[in-house]
Amino acid sequence: MFWEDVLGRSVGDVAHLYEQWACTQGHNLEECDLLANMRKQVTALISNRLMYATSKWHATMNYSNYNTAIVETYGVKLLGWPAGVPFVNPSSIGTVSEIHKLHDSLKSGECHWKKLLKAECSAFSSKLKACHVSGEAVKKPCKKCSDVGVPCKQKNLLGGNPSKEGPPSK
Repeated sequence: MFWEDVLGRSVGDVAHLYEQWACTQGHNLEECDLLANMRKQVTALISNRLMYATSKWHATMNYSNYNTAIVETYGVKLLGWPAGVPFVNPSSIGTVSEIHKLHDSLKSGECHWKKLLKAECSAFSSKLKACHVSGEAVKKPCKKCSDVGVPCKQKNLLGGNPSKEGPPSK
């Protein structure tokens, strides 16, 4: 058999070695399942609490344009994000320890949404404008359309053949 001939080990030995390797790499199946579930829970916690803080039930979190799409638009800030955890969408967090840290911080209330006062909102908007004027990137630019520079096709408003002139025939 291949396993014995080429690797010099039985199928069971290879499977056992693979499992040991996966555990040391932090990629065993239980942990991957745990990571996926924790990501979903953290995403739901952040989204639900954002909607509650803004009283806007259509509010969605935007990590790449957080300052303009969330803070400036809704006047709320997410405070207490744990140190050592990147400020990215939870689905992009790669380790169980980081997602646990964020989850525990959200559950305990250490990481929470704070409604800004009008003066704080004005000061924040002024700061963003100053950054923009100085040439700093304030928000991530939108993706360019794939058909940039290609003229748009005009719809025939009359509904007939575009090569024929006059009203459409019945």
